[in-house]
Amino acid sequence: MGEIESILGIKVQRDRAARTIITLSQHSFIEEACEKFQVRSYEPVTNPVNRGVDVNINTDTSRRLSTFEAKKFRSLVGRVNWLALWTIPEVAYSIHTLSKRFTSPSANCLAASYHLLRYLWWTEDKGVTLGGPLNLTAYADADFCSKRHKGRSRSGFAIFLGFSPIIWSSRMQHCVTRNTTEAEYVSLRNAVTDVMWLKRLLESLGYKQGCVPIYEDNKACITWANDETVSKSARHIHVSYHYTKEMVQSKEIEVKYVDTKHQIADVFTKPLDFNNGFKKFSRVLHGKLSLGV
Repeated sequence: MGEIESILGIKVQRDRAARTIITLSQHSFIEEACEKFQVRSYEPVTNPVNRGVDVNINTDTSRRLSTFEAKKFRSLVGRVNWLALWTIPEVAYSIHTLSKRFTSPSANCLAASYHLLRYLWWTEDKGVTLGGPLNLTAYADADFCSKRHKGRSRSGFAIFLGFSPIIWSSRMQHCVTRNTTEAEYVSLRNAVTDVMWLKRLLESLGYKQGCVPIYEDNKACITWANDETVSKSARHIHVSYHYTKEMVQSKEIEVKYVDTKHQIADVFTKPLDFNNGFKKFSRVLHGKLSLGV
């Protein structure tokens, strides 16, 4: 059927001069969404999160949406979720936050969803660029107790193959943690699980990986991961989360420290200001910048 040009609405472009670089984008999909929800008349924005709009179900006092408006909200978020899964990683936090309001959307939720679509209009030419050496690298982070009424923290991680993000995640943790170190440790285990799956897959295809680096910005969490014993401060944590220790001891992975200003996974755990990390991390996720850590 010839060389691939698109699949499932994703445009595929190859850089023949670079031999290995492939760009995946969804420009037409974004255009259709912008036309359907009539955001062309609005000014584009540079950040997917409107920090001035409260969408927390416990503190959001804006009016509840009508049946028609609620249907529009769910349709908009569902469409953008398709982009977050494939080519626009940095909107994963926004999508996860808005998806939690599907059963009880408010006027603030609808405003936030339109703000998100306006960001996509501004960034509609972006896509995930694939390329670089076939070596895995990962970043893991957590936002402690971001869901205060339940005591849950948010995990975020990104796994790169070469300079290309191939798996990313933003989600609430399934357990309550007592402090930042515990929240980071849980998030680290989530990243390790996917790293090990990818590592086995690549090795089955003939691409040996060696010790995969995972970058973490919490030094106490790194100490826990490298400690061969389970310390008194960590013994209450479920045994499954100590899977990281076993992978470190067997030299399958190596947990390394990275300064917060270089912690790419930060964009999956909290809203960032455009000039305070978001712009740089977005460029990294789209293969336009290397942090050089």
